[in-house]
Amino acid sequence: MTMNNPQKYLVQRLKENAEESDGKRYLPLRKGIADINIRARISAERNKSFSEQLATVSDKTPVGKILEEITHKISRSGKKFRGLDVTGKDRELLIALTDPAFNAGSITNKSLQEKLKGTEWANGLTGKKLSSKIRHISLLRSHGIIRKLPKQHKYVLTDKGRKISSALNALLSASTEDLVNLVA
Repeated sequence: MTMNNPQKYLVQRLKENAEESDGKRYLPLRKGIADINIRARISAERNKSFSEQLATVSDKTPVGKILEEITHKISRSGKKFRGLDVTGKDRELLIALTDPAFNAGSITNKSLQEKLKGTEWANGLTGKKLSSKIRHISLLRSHGIIRKLPKQHKYVLTDKGRKISSALNALLSASTEDLVNLVA
């Protein structure tokens, strides 16, 4: 992995020329050698994420079983969440998550807005209205598809999310003939 813009990653460290008593803060990653160990760790994590994504391609779990986990209502911490409609109203949102950029980096409200702008799911919404519709992030979190990064408004796909995005991508790109031949 080549990291051209390390400033988009936040790390917990002391400000330059600050004393220990001031405490650590989340600050942008520096491009110099001061944060080279952290950059190497982040790069290794991204490479691991790519290899895990490739591993989900050879998964033998039936797609029905994978998608069944997210299509049922669930309850987390006393709150009830509806099941995801994989072929209906949540289809575009789930397809947006299959973008390989989300496997390499993080998911933000703004990146989802850019990905979903102009789709049927966005329904002509832009700006704050589209941003508020992307409140479905909490639904994705509750089903374990994404997880929040600490102290940031960013999310990453979980292993379950990678599996679902790979399965959905393969399912939606396969023809009926391919699927029938696979079953036979």
